[in-house]
Amino acid sequence: MRIAVLGDGSWGTTLALLLNYNAHDVLLWSHLEDQALAMRELRENTLFLPGVPIPPEIAITSDLGLAVRGADLLLTAIPTQFLRSVIEPMRTMDLRNIVFVNVAKGIENTTLMTISEILLDVLPSVGRGNIVALSGPSFAEEVNRQVPTAVVAASENIAAAKLVQQVFMTPYFRVYSSGDVRGVELAGSIKNVIAIAAGIADGAGFGDNTKAAIMTRATAEISRLGSHCHVRQQAQPQPACRRGDRQRAHAERHSCRNGDGCRRSGDDPLGIRPWPQTQRRAADLERGLPGAVRVQRSDHRDVGSYDPRRK
Repeated sequence: MRIAVLGDGSWGTTLALLLNYNAHDVLLWSHLEDQALAMRELRENTLFLPGVPIPPEIAITSDLGLAVRGADLLLTAIPTQFLRSVIEPMRTMDLRNIVFVNVAKGIENTTLMTISEILLDVLPSVGRGNIVALSGPSFAEEVNRQVPTAVVAASENIAAAKLVQQVFMTPYFRVYSSGDVRGVELAGSIKNVIAIAAGIADGAGFGDNTKAAIMTRATAEISRLGSHCHVRQQAQPQPACRRGDRQRAHAERHSCRNGDGCRRSGDDPLGIRPWPQTQRRAADLERGLPGAVRVQRSDHRDVGSYDPRRK
């Protein structure tokens, strides 16, 4: 299968390597021509995934048209706030026979759309049955080390979800299937808000009791929000992956969301960079913050601020 990976961040590059491991024809697209050239020459993503070699079988380009042309599957690993501008040139393309797999997590600031909704809004030839959300507790560095990992592929077209399951499954990367796209997208976005709170608790020097309280309340609040947005609570095994994603982001201090919270409280657990530099890394910040303000119903009517204290 010919697969184009749009987005050369750590996760996009990691999944390109995984798909190459599964013997697919993989092309990795970078928004920056200089970055694409550097990766082709060095066979390494020194910016986002240093120290991990990129096999020569993986093609690398900054030409979006070349990346899309002839692809059977398009994997979008682009930060939510930049997705619309990146895919806008694809508006007039015939994409009816391409399966879109989104692996980013977020809610668009200006429209409050999830990523599948952005794809449908910008690309008229793409149908709901063409879109799959691939999400779950999965750090790029651990997947690269082939640490056992479980995620979920969700689509309104269960055949598309099953296809993605087959394409991505490896002995160390387990993929479940689900029909609850909205639940997977919202949970993956909103858990980042709670993870920032967990990071703040870490930075303030609180203990495990505090973090456990945050995670316990997060479970209740995300469940209420799911009901509010008509998420299919009974869908399985997707809820387990949602819980795992939430617990991973809250518990691990190398989670970027948890680290954001620590730095907001004045602590930098990893000593990686000061807060002003973190602010300039839009990809590090865009996922968690927008979801804190308001949500949308599935019929796209704005329902205003969500207050978890309200029954």
